[in-house]
Amino acid sequence: MIAMPNTILKTYQEIKAELTAVESRLSNDRVGTLRLNAANIESLKMLAINGLLDRQINHPGDLLDVVSVSELNETHFDKYYEVTLKGSCINDDLFLGENWVEFLSHNKYLLNPPKDIYLNEIDLLVDSEHIDLKFEGFKSISCLANIINGIRDYSESTHWGIIYGVKIEIDKVFDLELLEKPIDLKLINSISLGDNHKEVKENLLKKTLVSFLSGCDKATRLNYLIQNFQKFVSDFLLNFETYISNYSFDKVRREHEEKRTEYIGKVNNVFQEISTKLIILPAPIWLAITQVHSTSDSKSILKGIAVIIITIFVTAFLTASIWGQLNFLESLKNEYEKLFTRLSNEYQSLIDCEQPPNELEDRRTIVWIQLWIGLVSTWVICGISIVIICVNW
Repeated sequence: MIAMPNTILKTYQEIKAELTAVESRLSNDRVGTLRLNAANIESLKMLAINGLLDRQINHPGDLLDVVSVSELNETHFDKYYEVTLKGSCINDDLFLGENWVEFLSHNKYLLNPPKDIYLNEIDLLVDSEHIDLKFEGFKSISCLANIINGIRDYSESTHWGIIYGVKIEIDKVFDLELLEKPIDLKLINSISLGDNHKEVKENLLKKTLVSFLSGCDKATRLNYLIQNFQKFVSDFLLNFETYISNYSFDKVRREHEEKRTEYIGKVNNVFQEISTKLIILPAPIWLAITQVHSTSDSKSILKGIAVIIITIFVTAFLTASIWGQLNFLESLKNEYEKLFTRLSNEYQSLIDCEQPPNELEDRRTIVWIQLWIGLVSTWVICGISIVIICVNW
């Protein structure tokens, strides 16, 4: 069974520590003599299966005495054999190499850092139990690299390309010294795309990045960005806050205009809904004039009484309708006053606007006057009709 990455490099380090007379070959392989026992035989088999050890070992000074690692058993206990540890292993889960310079030369790790690394030159193991400041610095730079990769317009093996008005390219290299200065993850998180305003953030990141790095040499752009990352974040957040402010202002302003138009329409409809009913206002006078004559017979009196009843009924109907519209107009006023006060408080810049708008208040006043004129006219016409009937009796 192939060992998990979080144990194989530690096993490698332990076997290397047991070797004597260790030599380094041109391929950076480590060759040394090992006294075999039950524990290290199992370790050798694990390393061989995972490709970190030559599958055959030989007796020191006797190249013909060769044994396959898979065939080692208790008969080989306490015997000395020369083993060859591989000097390099590069895959998605682990990195085995000489030093940090070699590690950084593999820019594939910029986007996906390995889980564990071992550097032969300085005998450094980094895994879940062994934390290293430089590797933590690398992982923070990897977070930044993923953000750049997320907004790039194209990517080559050696650089990213970003186009925003102009085109810039960012080489996927940076200085070793920067590993000792991890980027604050809070700063990384403050510019991460996430789900909110993702498209806007992407465009603003491109804009800020192009502006921030356009004056730098292509090969040093990533260096400059890492060294001045706090200033870059400040520039981005300033651009983002400006966008959010403008967006909020436009949103509230648009809602303000829509509600103003909506309530002007509602106020206008208040009188329009009653105006068709006011057409019957002349009817009582017309009845009084055409149906009542200068006679005191019972038939004429009955007609007069009928006209008076009709006149009072029409007057009561119109009064109720107009009064209902007056109450509705008042409720509209309370409604839009609360709405526009909320809109004004929602965005400070709207405080300078008239709340509610003068145009809306003026229109409400006109409709209020029209309704009262209609109400007064109804009762005046009612009175005139009754007077005409009484005078003709």
